[in-house]
Amino acid sequence: MIKVLQMMDDYGVASRFPVRKEWYDGYAFGSTKVYNPWSVINFMSDLCADADAFPRPYWSNTSSNDIIKDLIARADQETKGQIKTLLGGGILDIQVHEEVTYGDMHGNGENLWNFLYFTGYLTKESEYFKGKYIFLRVRIPNIEVMTIYENTILNWLKEMIKKEDFHCLYRAMEDGDAKKWRIY
Repeated sequence: MIKVLQMMDDYGVASRFPVRKEWYDGYAFGSTKVYNPWSVINFMSDLCADADAFPRPYWSNTSSNDIIKDLIARADQETKGQIKTLLGGGILDIQVHEEVTYGDMHGNGENLWNFLYFTGYLTKESEYFKGKYIFLRVRIPNIEVMTIYENTILNWLKEMIKKEDFHCLYRAMEDGDAKKWRIY
């Protein structure tokens, strides 16, 4: 944090530090707190060109967000509730499974949340030991990643609506058939 603030001060944009912190901070490696370096560098470049530049989700442009799309598409009621908790700024408790690979992601909910944690879509708030297992309390790290979740969910919903056949709904509305209309 001190080095990021120093860099911003060196370039005369230290007043934008709170925005940078909200958008790109939130990660932890062990006990060390870190920013997303890719996004910090890109935002700094934008700030050098325009001190009033808006923050953007630079990380979302580095790869596909199919992981999040897949999470939503396969979500059962419990997972949907957990997604809602995370989007509301809440925390999930997950058991650590360091051996999780991309192929294991759909084995169970724990694997999915571990995969999202190990790939940076979630960050550790704290950890604890229970029985013989390590557990993490995880959350969405910052606004940048939150926008990835939100945009991916919105785009997925738009795609689902495009695929939906509303012919029967339109017919029920035209006919004034309230019973059929309520189904939708």
